[in-house]
Amino acid sequence: MINIAIVEDEESCSQLLTENLKKWSESENKNINCVVYKNALDFFDGFKSNYDLILMDIEMPYMDGMSAAQRLRQLDKNVLLVFVTNMRQYALQGYEVEAIDFIVKPVSYLPISTLMNKVVRLLGGRESKVIAIKTKTGIERIYSNSILWVEVYNHKMVYHTDQGLNEAWGTLKDLEGILPNGFVRCNAGILVNMRYVNAVKGDEVILANGERLKISRQRKKDFIRELTVYIGGAI
Repeated sequence: MINIAIVEDEESCSQLLTENLKKWSESENKNINCVVYKNALDFFDGFKSNYDLILMDIEMPYMDGMSAAQRLRQLDKNVLLVFVTNMRQYALQGYEVEAIDFIVKPVSYLPISTLMNKVVRLLGGRESKVIAIKTKTGIERIYSNSILWVEVYNHKMVYHTDQGLNEAWGTLKDLEGILPNGFVRCNAGILVNMRYVNAVKGDEVILANGERLKISRQRKKDFIRELTVYIGGAI
């Protein structure tokens, strides 16, 4: 299922987007779910990071699309963003908010089909599960395969990702129930993503980026067994 938000104040345009997306989903046998918002304020009211793709009009009342995109990136750094516009010069500013593409009005099927095939490749390339974490600024989505390791520090969860650090609330036990297979504790306070483990030497786990994490004597045997199974399954 691909969850899509359409933020567009022109009813005729949002209808065309919805119809063409439905046509594409039927043609490609892909399940989609579209939710339409008439403006950015409605979109952000009760915002939850549960979309894979957002189609954002640039010219809207109350809050224009570029301002809305900047706000969006404060709340969700990973969701795929596409601008819908009849003004190409504004769409080209999309790199500032990491937009992956833009669609020019009036909307037609071919650019929608091309875009959605691109979206499928991008989402598939992540090969990852979306994890919603509670941070100081709200809910943030991260992809499980971007997580190198997670530690408990000063009563907080610290996510070490390929994009930097994220501090959040929660427990390792709850996180273990959410994450996909391939995450194993090397000690009571650290959960490691096996895809980034290069070796286990002595009392340390060595990651692909050179970081070294302490592995407890009690967990070492089980950790090595899990790593062996993971490597075997990845070949």
